[in-house]
Amino acid sequence: MPAHTKGATALGGLVACRRGDKMKRRLSINVRGKSGAMFGFQFYGDPKYLDEWRAEGFEIDEVLNTVPVWAARLGLARIWCRAQDAWQWLRLW
Repeated sequence: MPAHTKGATALGGLVACRRGDKMKRRLSINVRGKSGAMFGFQFYGDPKYLDEWRAEGFEIDEVLNTVPVWAARLGLARIWCRAQDAWQWLRLW
């Protein structure tokens, strides 16, 4: 395993962090297939390697919030995101 994956578990070519690892963030990588279809996968990675991965041609975004489809359809996406942000802020202590 490369040095930047030390202390992590490789799952299907992606790297998942352990719960206690505060340095890693939830990221999303987008992959385009031969037919042109695009697929997105979430994984936990160290943000200090983002520039290196993007230089290699990977399309990677940081995932800040996840909203269920039913909440988005009901127009609750903004409220859902604010609730998630508040929950993450409260978890700091």
